[in-house]
Amino acid sequence: MAPTTSSEIRGTTEGRLSPEFIINVGKTIGMQYKTVLISRNLRRSSTMAFYAVCAGITAAGGDVRDAGRMASPAMPFCSKGSECCIMIGSPDRTDINSMFLSNIDGSLFTDSQMKAVGSGLDTEKELPPYSRVGRIRKVTGGLENYRSRVTEYVGNVDCHVVMDCASDCTCFVAPHLMADLGADLTSINCHPDGRSPGRMPAPEEQNLKNLSRSVKSSPGSIGIAFNSNGTRLAVFDEEGNYLDGGTTLAILMAHMNPGKVALPVDASLSVTDALQSSEIIWTRKGHRSLGEAVKAKGLDMGGNMNGYFVFPNVSYSLDGITAGALMAKIAGETNLTQLVSDLAPSFRSDFSVPCHGDKEEISKSIHDKVSTLEYDNLSEVDGWRVDMESGWFLITLSEKDETVYITAEGRDKMYSASIMGIATDIVKSSMKKLNV
Repeated sequence: MAPTTSSEIRGTTEGRLSPEFIINVGKTIGMQYKTVLISRNLRRSSTMAFYAVCAGITAAGGDVRDAGRMASPAMPFCSKGSECCIMIGSPDRTDINSMFLSNIDGSLFTDSQMKAVGSGLDTEKELPPYSRVGRIRKVTGGLENYRSRVTEYVGNVDCHVVMDCASDCTCFVAPHLMADLGADLTSINCHPDGRSPGRMPAPEEQNLKNLSRSVKSSPGSIGIAFNSNGTRLAVFDEEGNYLDGGTTLAILMAHMNPGKVALPVDASLSVTDALQSSEIIWTRKGHRSLGEAVKAKGLDMGGNMNGYFVFPNVSYSLDGITAGALMAKIAGETNLTQLVSDLAPSFRSDFSVPCHGDKEEISKSIHDKVSTLEYDNLSEVDGWRVDMESGWFLITLSEKDETVYITAEGRDKMYSASIMGIATDIVKSSMKKLNV
């Protein structure tokens, strides 16, 4: 079986995500869901995977609704009548392909749904007779409906935006949406010219040098970039400076001022400072848990440190496009460079400790030691996040390798080093106690 990470099935075309395996995935999905909405990015391997998964679904008697090349956040807006969705194409990498499985409201598959898929992949399948082979039909309207909903949610934008869509499926909706909102737009890699991706698809600083230069040469503009399927956002301020995910999240949270919000347990001080009057629901690190938490607990929004956001007033999909529109709106009303300079400084560090032993016993020991501390707040989601007077630390036992990871952040270097020392001592003394 190809590896599944959260709601993603991924691998290489010539390896674990071969056409034969993809057909098996399609058979499994087609037996569990009667009608499946499918979209894909512009890479050639995604086209191959699309036809392979369609073959499997229809062979199992399921029907396919082909949404074409469509950014992920728009899929819920043409999903009526479907039972689940598949987005084909790795959003951040070129060396693998992926299939992301989601519900029709945009929320990613839960653990139980993925377990059912995994179980089905390892089961012999008795296919229906030829007369019951499923059908494929095109669906339309998703992009227009999505643009209308986001325009209603965001309002007017008075800002000059330089946008980079990596020459992938996001270019079919994001530039048009920004024009709908009233922004002045300069586009880079916003045309489906067969070069997908037009740059390395992850919207990280080293991949966005052209965007930075364009912003610097356009006084008063900001830069916005997406990964290949529109689920992730990167922003440059008016001086062409790259804003890391935590900074973008902090600015957006301060502007939105949500009553209840989902944040991962590694959220920075700048983010929690912006949410003094909000109720924070902590989630596991990463992005899969965001939509699930927002949906299950009826929250106002969610976001993480890597540029992923969920806006339930639009959908439960990971939605970098709506986040980009909101950042442009903020920039039109104030100045991102000034907002960044107003953020209080902090100092963050990471450390890891090899772990060889009974993780359950180590966890119990760490829990007991953490419980004796004086703290402002304790979260035991994905480890132990301990919020103290002027900082926090997080201890996480990795499920993938034999390592304990520690992150600490303080308002000054001395305090950051101090709480890192506290966390490290807790971990090492737990190991020593158990003779690990």
